[in-house]
Amino acid sequence: MARAWIYDRTKDKAYRDAVARAKKAKRTPPARWQVRYYDPAGKIRSETFAKKPKAEKRQTEIEGQLDTGTFRDPAAGKVSVAELAEKWLAAQHHLKRSTRRDYREHLDNYVLPEWGTVPVNRVRFEAVADWVNRLVTEPGKRGGRLSASYVRKVYYTLFQVLAWAVKANRIMTNPALGVSLPLIVPTEHVYLDHVQVEKLASKAGDYRVLVLLLAYTGLRWGELSALKVGRIDLRRKRIQIVETYGRESGKLYLETPKNHEQRAVPIPAFLVKELRPLIKDKDGGGLVFTAPQGGPLYYDNFRRRVFTPAVAGAGLAELKVTAHKLRHTAASLAIASGADVKVVQTMLGHKTATMTLDTYGHLPPACALNVQRPPARSSGRPSVSLLTCLFACGAKGSRTPDLRYAKPALCHLSYGPSTGVPHLGRARTRTTRAYRPGGRRSPPNRETGGAGRARRPTTGPRIPRGTTATDGTSGTCRGRLRC
Repeated sequence: MARAWIYDRTKDKAYRDAVARAKKAKRTPPARWQVRYYDPAGKIRSETFAKKPKAEKRQTEIEGQLDTGTFRDPAAGKVSVAELAEKWLAAQHHLKRSTRRDYREHLDNYVLPEWGTVPVNRVRFEAVADWVNRLVTEPGKRGGRLSASYVRKVYYTLFQVLAWAVKANRIMTNPALGVSLPLIVPTEHVYLDHVQVEKLASKAGDYRVLVLLLAYTGLRWGELSALKVGRIDLRRKRIQIVETYGRESGKLYLETPKNHEQRAVPIPAFLVKELRPLIKDKDGGGLVFTAPQGGPLYYDNFRRRVFTPAVAGAGLAELKVTAHKLRHTAASLAIASGADVKVVQTMLGHKTATMTLDTYGHLPPACALNVQRPPARSSGRPSVSLLTCLFACGAKGSRTPDLRYAKPALCHLSYGPSTGVPHLGRARTRTTRAYRPGGRRSPPNRETGGAGRARRPTTGPRIPRGTTATDGTSGTCRGRLRC
């Protein structure tokens, strides 16, 4: 049985009577040709056409869509954007409370007033582009111009609603895809050194340890203000981040950390001495840092009463330091001390190491900046320094240091053919002869099945003779270059 066929309605007496009445009233008679088909759910549906060629064309389209599984009910795209947006938001069970609140704000203030009554299959690319342009140029609901990042968030809310319509098989493509968006101008990061951090902490009074934790662990404010005594392990020098404070309508509430990911943050050794008297004899379920009258710390009050005066007293007012910007200081100090990018990612709570590299990849380790290249020997070959190792371990064809290899124990250099230029090569193995005591021939190698040879991996690829590393050795790089 065919899944789609054409039916001539003149076979029905009711249709013939309807045509007669239309001619008598001098109206256009109803369409004659009807395309009938079974949808994927097994229900019979129909579409009418005035001319048979159009009905045959539609029949071919329906049969092809049913065969390939791309069939869409034409009535499904007639649902309004407002109805679809409510279904989409209700289905986002993974969202945090704060994120759901932001989506609700974007829908109520900007998306639904523009698109709420429009059928989803009537949304067009050009109309979306004009809407984004008005968001950029016209004042927002609060009277001021919307920032580029906020415009992107509002646009992304509509984009996700339309993407959900595509997945629900209501429209074929997302009409918001490819719309040009305003560029976000990155803000300048503030990186304090150890002396500046100490000055700032000394001006914070009773909250000296709080400032030091922000500057050396990179905790977010909500994570630090929700930190409990039982989450600090001074013996292992670790802080367990399992919850954070959110804020809605002026009230604080506990929720999971960003991206719902718990993590363990290392504590510098000198901070252990600062924390020990602070948490001594405190209940494990109590907050580490509280307001002067007890209870959790509110950021606005802390900033106005403690942090802003401390910044001014430390002479850092021109740098516009904030509690959140101390995360950048924590990242820069960790990288300068030689921390691996994966350690920095875990410490800051970034979702991926790529995000950490994109944000702080321009910061080379401080030791690399102070390396002096020793003079080359008479052989004419270049000497190998840690700075050369960092550049050599970067991306192919790039002279940018790659922080993934910015550790003294990860120096593996070799020389390309006839170039004399160091590059990152695959670790080689050196073949040595293993002699049996009391005899000249060696026993068979059980691993390879051969006789007389055992493969022993070296610590790194070979460096040509006459090349001097920064640790004073020559020959093979031992992977222990130091600065």
